[in-house]
Amino acid sequence: MESRGNSDTETVAFRLRHELGPYATKFAEHALENRMCDEGALEELLVKEWRGAVPDSFITHEEASRTLMGVLHMFLDFAVENAMRQKDFSSSGANVSYYAEPYYDDSSAVLVVDRETRTLLSKKYIKTYRLDRDSIEAFLENLVGEICGGIDLVRKRKKGGGTLEHERVCSR
Repeated sequence: MESRGNSDTETVAFRLRHELGPYATKFAEHALENRMCDEGALEELLVKEWRGAVPDSFITHEEASRTLMGVLHMFLDFAVENAMRQKDFSSSGANVSYYAEPYYDDSSAVLVVDRETRTLLSKKYIKTYRLDRDSIEAFLENLVGEICGGIDLVRKRKKGGGTLEHERVCSR
């Protein structure tokens, strides 16, 4: 008696055979027998047209998050370097770190901090789903501006002054 998985494989393969050539059909059987993907993902791969390098069903949440984190880090790297250049804040004297917490379907969070003075230079949220050039432009402009303000605060703290006002403004 055949296992249920093999029966499902044959059913899907039969249905796909009408739209696929012999090698694609055998690939479908192989993929299902070896549990490489589910039936829906296989149909999306072999039958339907998709945009991008692979169908969305093959992109895991973890892969999307890693990719999004890379994009956020590119934004942060640009913003930190740009703000430091604007404020003539040498990278050799800086102790700045930045962090990104990506959320594909919701707003992602980014933090920029000066580790030496424990100053929060910027804390921002950006809706990362369906970003467009206008929202990216506004985000980068605002991020650079906040980091510049944070650099001013770091300088005050290093001279023995400074307030928590910038942290209150950035946490909004």
